[in-house]
Amino acid sequence: MLRQSFRDQGLTYEEVTPTMVTKRIMTTEEMANAVMFLASDAASSLTGTDLDVTGGHFAR
Repeated sequence: MLRQSFRDQGLTYEEVTPTMVTKRIMTTEEMANAVMFLASDAASSLTGTDLDVTGGHFAR
């Protein structure tokens, strides 16, 4: 889905990933891990916060 979004913007994977902190697009499993954490009791005290799971894409 993310790669399609890049293509829709006229960008390639090779153009975008060097701008990311991790230098790669996160895996589906990594995204699922974030979702599982938020759905778990370990996140029960989190309120009103954002969890950035973009691989650092917006951390410029």
